[in-house]
Amino acid sequence: MQYSGQDFKEHQEHVRGGIYSLFGLIVVNFIVFLIQHVLPGRELVSTFALSVDGVKHFEIWRLFTALFLHAGFGHMLFNMFGLYIFGGLSAPVLGRKMFLFLYLTAGILGNLLWFVCNWNNPFYILYGASGAVMGVIIATAMILPDMPMRLLLVPFPVKLKTLAVVYIVIEVFSQITNSASATSYLAHILGFAAGYLFMKLFAKHLVHWDPLSVLKGRTASISGHIPKTSIPNQWKVRTTVCKPEQAGSVRDVERILAKLSRDGINSLTEEEQDILRKAREEMLNRR
Repeated sequence: MQYSGQDFKEHQEHVRGGIYSLFGLIVVNFIVFLIQHVLPGRELVSTFALSVDGVKHFEIWRLFTALFLHAGFGHMLFNMFGLYIFGGLSAPVLGRKMFLFLYLTAGILGNLLWFVCNWNNPFYILYGASGAVMGVIIATAMILPDMPMRLLLVPFPVKLKTLAVVYIVIEVFSQITNSASATSYLAHILGFAAGYLFMKLFAKHLVHWDPLSVLKGRTASISGHIPKTSIPNQWKVRTTVCKPEQAGSVRDVERILAKLSRDGINSLTEEEQDILRKAREEMLNRR
């Protein structure tokens, strides 16, 4: 299949747009942190943090502005590091608009659900990008579930989907055992849920793993298997076997995306750019 120069240009803009949106979010968070903690006389929490009492008084902007405030440098650094690591994998795939939509949807919806759960606690406040970052983590795992991740304290690579499951289990356990902590683990969990809903509703064609497949008793990976109980009698079912070369191409795309997030688009060879272009065309055709 031949691709025109216009197709290649659109593909480059799609990838570049996702990367720019990622770094744009990091820069905005850093600038707000400087205004909040470094410049004198800049008290932003009382006006822009998510306050139960404030939203009850129709200060709706707090659901959005709270995403860019942080309690301290460590809080901000940890969130931005997670956003950089996981967003660096999913942003080139999603593109500028979809990645920003994911970040804001996970963050705002997580904040909204936290507000509802704390309706009877008028003096509670919440701020930080943690919920939005949790949404990016689960979305990245659903796009690239088998991407190997290397952790500082683990001597062997861990699949991205395994890392996401472990993380959410830790968050749930922390919320149950330490609900009085200043860290709102509930907002983290709700961010995960919002990221999952975003992928299922708006980017279903990119989903290669469904975290709820464990509860359903089946794998959500692309395998061509359809449970018999879900097939109407009048339907004809055709199964498709994944060929070895197709499996290899998926691994190639994952490898190239990892290289892209690590070294930038200029590091890709023409052959690698062509592989990404073809993969994007196939996803668009399936969509």
